[in-house]
Amino acid sequence: MNQYSIFLDLLRYSIGVSNEVPISLRSVDWNAMYSITEKQALWGVVFAGVYRLFENGNIEGIPTIPRELMLKWYGITERIKKRNEVMNHYCQVVSEKFKEAGFDNCILKGQGLALLYPEPILRTSGDIDIWLSGGRKKILEYVNCVCPGQIALYHHVQFPVLKDVDIEVHFTPSFLRRPVMNKRMQKWFEDNMEEQMNNRADGNVGFNVPTATFNRVFILSHTFDHMIGMGFGLRQVLDYYHVLKQECTQEEKVDTARVVKHLGMQKFASGMMYVMKNLFDMDDKYFFVTPDEKEGRYLLNEIMIGGNFGKYDTRLGRKQNEGKYRMLFRKTLRRLLIASHYPGESLSEPAYKLRIRFQKL
Repeated sequence: MNQYSIFLDLLRYSIGVSNEVPISLRSVDWNAMYSITEKQALWGVVFAGVYRLFENGNIEGIPTIPRELMLKWYGITERIKKRNEVMNHYCQVVSEKFKEAGFDNCILKGQGLALLYPEPILRTSGDIDIWLSGGRKKILEYVNCVCPGQIALYHHVQFPVLKDVDIEVHFTPSFLRRPVMNKRMQKWFEDNMEEQMNNRADGNVGFNVPTATFNRVFILSHTFDHMIGMGFGLRQVLDYYHVLKQECTQEEKVDTARVVKHLGMQKFASGMMYVMKNLFDMDDKYFFVTPDEKEGRYLLNEIMIGGNFGKYDTRLGRKQNEGKYRMLFRKTLRRLLIASHYPGESLSEPAYKLRIRFQKL
């Protein structure tokens, strides 16, 4: 059995999909486990399983993890825990400050998704993504009043008020590259904005988060965006796994399927359902579309090759110290390679880039 298969068994054990110690761990290479964990940015989540495995002594037949590696992994996990505490605090502070300035808001992705995990402090945190009400013009006026000179992208603008935390202020949660589909998506976001900005997070963390129903579409679209861009990894898959595990009525599943189809993401959604079934043995009751094995296998291959946000994909050349033209060439080549799976989105990228460059949307 190869080390990737063993890692997936370890991941299932770590998140509680299986409570039995995987037999495959008898052939484990712990350095390989750490390397794959690093590639997928799942240090804390997987370390929980490693710690549980050895907390009562060594298990017969399973190689002992090297002490230095164990200590290194433990240290990284402790830093992740502390970072999550800091991020939760900052999310509350930032949310309150925007509220005082007249902007209703909610925290997208990040710390909101972490709350869905059995142990939220083990999820590797990123930056703060906050969605504000008020519209693009009003938001930009405020951001540039506080931090002059910020250049906005289509869906967000940087807000560098904290030294050690990046903040992205969102005019809208996400986007699609095809104009017709994007128009539909923005209408759906607009129709659902008020509910998201009044949905208080569980756990007394002091900020609003999207509802489970909203996240089923939004997090799927966010992952789809990364797939069209430079790829996504198991960290993003695990986020969506926990989104899908939230309570959902049959009526909500039917409505989610309708929205996803309306936005042109049904094929990607069907592939993701297969990924959930294959990786985590997820019950069909959590799915809102039928799993597609062919598409799912394609996504699984991309996930394992590319790692977190596709950073480890070297099929199109190395990324270290590359110039902007080399990067443009690599991204263009990737879009052509995935065009057979998602032609509408991948081939609409150049037109989308031109549109946002010359228009204020």
